[in-house]
Amino acid sequence: MKARGFNVIEWFRYQFRTIRVGAKRGNPLFIGIGATKLFLALVLFLALLPQQEEGDWSWRLWSFFIQPPNEIGDTLAGIAGALAFLWIIVTVMMQSKELAAQREELSLTRKEFTRMAEAQSKQVELLVKQGEIFKDEQKQRMQSRQKELLERRIEGLHDLLVREPHLRLQAKVSKPEGSISQTNGRLLMDIPTDEPSVALPLIAGRLEGVLLDMQRNINEGATYTDWVIDDTRFDEIEHLLNAMLGQAPDLSEADRQRLKNLRVTDILYDLTSIYDLDKRHVIAG
Repeated sequence: MKARGFNVIEWFRYQFRTIRVGAKRGNPLFIGIGATKLFLALVLFLALLPQQEEGDWSWRLWSFFIQPPNEIGDTLAGIAGALAFLWIIVTVMMQSKELAAQREELSLTRKEFTRMAEAQSKQVELLVKQGEIFKDEQKQRMQSRQKELLERRIEGLHDLLVREPHLRLQAKVSKPEGSISQTNGRLLMDIPTDEPSVALPLIAGRLEGVLLDMQRNINEGATYTDWVIDDTRFDEIEHLLNAMLGQAPDLSEADRQRLKNLRVTDILYDLTSIYDLDKRHVIAG
């Protein structure tokens, strides 16, 4: 009897310990199993208690079996209802734990997505910077090529206008008062330098002076006869000037300023204006 009583006590201790462990670890299943065993043990204990009925003693379990079926069903329904209520509570606790785990997992997922988004954002910024660096390098290489091309074109223009000029103008100018003058010679003779950066602005000034003189004479009523222009290289010069102006958007700021200082636009305008006067204001001799 002592050994049996000790086993029963240990059994109860084990069930209570299971419930405590389940509560401590947050495992509702342990709580439900331990509580169910204790509840069934309580039911069995009550069923084995003796009771006096009509002067006789009997076990309550025996009285239970001889009850009418409806009372037996009510008793079993009460026991099952209590167990069902217990396991409803356990189920709710398990679902709450699962929901908490899901919320924690969602929180970790959001944090991971946030870290991934930040990493992707940094990668995008890095790619953008690399793209900008690549574009700058391409722009610098293009500007370097355009600068070399501009240098060759400046030298070519200088050769055409200074070293081997073919722009000869010959005409007879008749003024209203009766005076007649003769124009005969190269437009760009005696440019005193072989340095393009100096020669080209001087050429622009020379052509501008010739154009102003011609326009002034025409405005005063003078007529030009026996007009002869040696324009052997004019198309080549015009093409070269237009090419230099066309590459301006691809040049660096310094090279665009240099192109402006060379007065390429003025040279092109003055040359075409002088040649246009041949068509509009010259009387055939």
